Amino acid sequence: MLKGSKKPVKTELPLVVNTPGWVKGIGHDILVDVLKYIAPTHVVKINISAEGKNLPSGAFWLDEDHKESVNLIEVSSARQDSFKRSVLVQKDAGLLRDLRIMAYFRQCFPSNLNITTIKELAHALTSHPPYEIPISSIKIKHLHCQVPSTEILYSLNATIVGLAVSSEDSENLSPCIGLGIVRGIHTF
Repeated sequence: MLKGSKKPVKTELPLVVNTPGWVKGIGHDILVDVLKYIAPTHVVKINISAEGKNLPSGAFWLDEDHKESVNLIEVSSARQDSFKRSVLVQKDAGLLRDLRIMAYFRQCFPSNLNITTIKELAHALTSHPPYEIPISSIKIKHLHCQVPSTEILYSLNATIVGLAVSSEDSENLSPCIGLGIVRGIHTF
């Protein structure tokens, strides 16, 4: 509250989405869906000198009618050599994604537990007692593909899933509150 005011003041924090390595294939499709869903007011797109490694120009995720609704800021990479070419730090996008997933699930354990490799994390996760829930108590939604109803349980087994709060409005996506790992499915 402001001094002398009886009304609470809302401060809006920016949502920052960093998607390194998500410019091709399914990564591009997911990025487009995320941008359409969150409908940002501002987007900062960092381009490098190698055109083939950049996203399409402009507000590529929007229809022609909505392109004016976003403030798009395009900048060139600050890391350049003496010929004004972008200096690419060689990092495998897949490795970076694996490290982020590892860091996320590492939070399940006390910080004094020494987990430094994917193998150690996998061992710790399999040693952790799983939560068990009846399949009838959850809703399953695949975002980017259609899965036959007879294959839904198979498609979930041994996968990382988004955990969302159930919504009465089936038109909109429910807010994701975290990630989970499906370790096994028993149908009896």
